[in-house]
Amino acid sequence: MSIITKLYDRLTGVLGRDCQGRPLRRGDRVEPAVPPHKCDELAQGPGEVIGIKPGSANVKGLRPRLMVRNANGVAHGAPECWRRLDDDEKASWRLVAKATGWQPRTVPQRDEVEA
Repeated sequence: MSIITKLYDRLTGVLGRDCQGRPLRRGDRVEPAVPPHKCDELAQGPGEVIGIKPGSANVKGLRPRLMVRNANGVAHGAPECWRRLDDDEKASWRLVAKATGWQPRTVPQRDEVEA
């Protein structure tokens, strides 16, 4: 990693990089990048990055551990053990309308339905 990348990460609040090299910041949604049988019970399922585990950033030779809050509690792990989940617009109505030409609209209904 170049010195420019390290400086950029420090200035923009990057806590680490995930298994695909994407930056992880506080508040990002993540999921474990390892199979369920290889990760701790607390780390199973998606969660939210809440910061760096206190004391882990000062250990010489080791990367800091991320704290991730999910439904099971708070999990700790190296940044490369997580995969960032992007909240993109792959399933938005705008993209569906653009791809198919279909526009969502309301359907007029009568007040009473005849028997």
